[in-house]
Order: sequence, then C-alpha cells, then structure tokens
Amino acid sequence: MSFYHLKTQKIIVNFLLALFLTLLPVKIFAQDNADAVITYRQSLMYNLQRNLNSISEILKGNIDQQSHLAGLASILNISAAQSVDAFKQKVPNNGKSKAKPNIWQNQDDFNLEMQSLIRETAELVKLAESNDIKAFSAQLGVVGKNCASCHKAYKNR
Repeated sequence: MSFYHLKTQKIIVNFLLALFLTLLPVKIFAQDNADAVITYRQSLMYNLQRNLNSISEILKGNIDQQSHLAGLASILNISAAQSVDAFKQKVPNNGKSKAKPNIWQNQDDFNLEMQSLIRETAELVKLAESNDIKAFSAQLGVVGKNCASCHKAYKNR
C-alpha cells in the first residue's frame, strides 16, 4: 500500500469519525424530543381519561359535585382539541408509547376521529351547562364510544 493510499484512508476515517461525532448529539436530541412529545401526548390522553372517570363518579352518585360537570366537560373539550395538535408531529416510538404507527399512515382518518371527539365533548359542555343530567349522561356514552373507536383503531393494548 502506498503512502498516498494510507493518507487518503486516514483522511476518510477522520472525516467519518468527525461526521459521526457531529451527528451523535442530533440523534440524542431527536430522541429526547421524541420522548418529550410522547410524554406530552400521554399526559393529554391521561387528562381525558381522568376527567371522564371523575364525571362518571359524579353521575354514579359516588361524589356529590354536580356543579363540577361543566368544568370537567370543558377540560375534556380543551384536552381533545390539544390532542389533535399533539399528534401532528411524527416521532419515533421510544417503546413507551402505545400509539400504533397507522396513526400517521391514516392521518386523515385519525384526525376525523379526533374532530369527532372535539364535537362530542363540545356538546357535553352544552348539556352540562343546561343541567340536563339525563341528556348529559347519554352524551357521555357517545363520548366514550368515540374514545373506544379511536383506541381500537390507533392504540396498542
């Protein structure tokens, strides 16, 4: 092997090493960002679940806080709207997410599911403000079916 050939190989190796060391922080940052995005999504979904549970406890009569129904319904509606934006960014699954990859393959359908959730929770807010508990309870069932439909299609169990 000639001196020129060895020198060329050394330059190539040094270039590749420098490139790797330059891009490594980008990869680490991207994964940290992915983790943050997934945690944020999970927080919004958890918020939806917890508020649905709180509403259910009130409707069952286990908690005497009917005056909280409108506020809890509003939180559901706000969380649903925020969830749409939270799923716009496709990030690699870090193993902690239960989201199926078909969310991004079927983004239009997923967005329709989320828009339906926003509409149904907005209706829930109106019914809470009207103090029509029977209609509110029925609408909560509609919201629950909406959640179940989306989870069946887009969430790993």
